[in-house]
Amino acid sequence: MRRVFIALSACAVVAACGGSTKGTQGESGPAGSAGPPGPASSVAGPPGAKGDTGLTGPKGDSSITAVYTGTQTGTWTALGANWMDIKDANVTFNVTGVVFVEMQGDGSVAGVAGSGYQGGHCGFRFVIDGVPQGNATWGDRLVGCPGSGNAATGSWWCNWSMRRSSSLSNGSHTIQLQVTGWSGTNAGCSSDGGEYSVAKLWVLTHS
Repeated sequence: MRRVFIALSACAVVAACGGSTKGTQGESGPAGSAGPPGPASSVAGPPGAKGDTGLTGPKGDSSITAVYTGTQTGTWTALGANWMDIKDANVTFNVTGVVFVEMQGDGSVAGVAGSGYQGGHCGFRFVIDGVPQGNATWGDRLVGCPGSGNAATGSWWCNWSMRRSSSLSNGSHTIQLQVTGWSGTNAGCSSDGGEYSVAKLWVLTHS
């Protein structure tokens, strides 16, 4: 009988012997879940740097440059179509260049009844340098008021107010308040000159 001998080197099969050769790196595993947020800090961070100062805006064109006032003195009664100045309810002033002006007037009246009427109507207007403003009959404001002492309505006071604006050129200017009674009648209204009744005029000039 013939014997056959096969020589094997030690650990010829690596898998069987656990050799020291390093294998290939495997693929990365999936990312784990995000952890919970950390506690908020109670310490405020430092302030940021101050920004540059902005440019100065242009000057507005509606600034008030002057205020003029005139207040009625004495009493008046206006009957029928008869425009009349209200004493001392006027102002005179000077301007340089062209200016914008605002005018305002107010007061209160008692009605004066005429023949066949239980009350009266009257109109008020501004007059600028002798030029009447508003409607030819009633001006800038019409007010109607029961006649004083009327048995049916009693005695009443009725307030009125009006406003107007205009542009005035270089020089001196006068603005006056006027009143008229009820056209075509002998009725109108009156003011007894009390502080609660007198006509007041304001004129504001703007640059």
